[in-house]
Amino acid sequence: MKKKFAMLAVCLVMAVVAMAERQTVQIRIPEMECGTCQAKVEKVLAYEKGVKDIKYDIKKRTVTVVYEDKQTSPEKLQEALLKDLKYKSTIIAPKTEKEVDATNAAKPQEEKKGCSATCGGNHH
Repeated sequence: MKKKFAMLAVCLVMAVVAMAERQTVQIRIPEMECGTCQAKVEKVLAYEKGVKDIKYDIKKRTVTVVYEDKQTSPEKLQEALLKDLKYKSTIIAPKTEKEVDATNAAKPQEEKKGCSATCGGNHH
């Protein structure tokens, strides 16, 4: 009886793990202008449950996040950026890299105000 119960428990755990899927989302963060900004974004996103990988492109001001969809969502990641850093963001994916590049190219360039007021970075 104990063996059957143990097997059932293992099967249930495996089923729950299998149901959680890894998703990828790309988020545009206009305020992410330097390495200091990137480090702050990384700290906030890495703290979120379910985040498995983070990749940055400071030039495009984007972050690509791999996450477990049962533990977090793109909206929760955006909320964390806004709450902790006051950084507004836009979800621009899941899309192909070409679609992301086209989205970034089509957006008007924002007037650069520097981010030293928000991140303390040294922009020259």
